[in-house]
Amino acid sequence: MRITIPILIILATTQISGYAQGMSKFEAIAQSVLNQQAAAWNIGDLDAFMETYWKSPDLQFISKNGMASGWEATRTRYYRTYPDRKAMGHLDFELIRVDKRSKNLMTVIGKYHVKREELEDLAGTFVLILQRIHGNWSITLDSTH
Repeated sequence: MRITIPILIILATTQISGYAQGMSKFEAIAQSVLNQQAAAWNIGDLDAFMETYWKSPDLQFISKNGMASGWEATRTRYYRTYPDRKAMGHLDFELIRVDKRSKNLMTVIGKYHVKREELEDLAGTFVLILQRIHGNWSITLDSTH
């Protein structure tokens, strides 16, 4: 019994912390991905930011400026659009809606805001498809406007 009680306490604590503030499991996963992106962005690390994307030629990124197909093309586009910390500014996300499509697929809708000191701020909405691939959640489609 001594072993079972600590394990149950750990499992209960993990469950509670994972679903903070009434979030569903999938909302918590989506928020975690967005938090990882914002943290990397806000220290100017585009490579770490890109870790949330599916590292595949089948990744799709769509914005008002067109479409990039594949992880490398998406990464190149981010580096071209945000060449330095001044251009990157400070990123914040607002999670609006998460819909579970299957145990390995969800859609995420949200808003983003990039506050920049010497440049115009950026803001808009996004739709992401997150898919669990080899046990990890990755963005497989990003439509940001």
